[in-house]
Amino acid sequence: MTAGWSRSRRSGPDSWPRRSSGYGRRSDALRLRPACIVQYRRVAFNGSELDPGLRITFDTELKGRVHDLSLGSTGYAESRYFAAPDQCVLEVKINHRMPYWLSEILARHNCVVRRISKYCAALEACKGTLERERAIA
Repeated sequence: MTAGWSRSRRSGPDSWPRRSSGYGRRSDALRLRPACIVQYRRVAFNGSELDPGLRITFDTELKGRVHDLSLGSTGYAESRYFAAPDQCVLEVKINHRMPYWLSEILARHNCVVRRISKYCAALEACKGTLERERAIA
């Protein structure tokens, strides 16, 4: 799971994660608070000694929520799918150049480069919930 951050005029609850680094102190000074929780299942593969800078990941069960934002929450927090449950995000990360065998496989399956933000997609999917919470506050 990952947490996104946004500015708030109010200080956050004690249950929000605190960081001991300089970042944590800056986020406290800026009064940042979590805005969204993104969760997904990831299967990752690292390149062999022939392709050490290669990493391929498949992310499935892409969900997000804008309520119950504590990472340590023990309560039930229902997340909303922001991609169909049968879809996945394939990420190819390369330090130098793409191996020929990989470009052949991607071309064979008609894969195209498409940049997405799981965080932004989750926020968009939860927009109605977020607007209702702002109206109440």
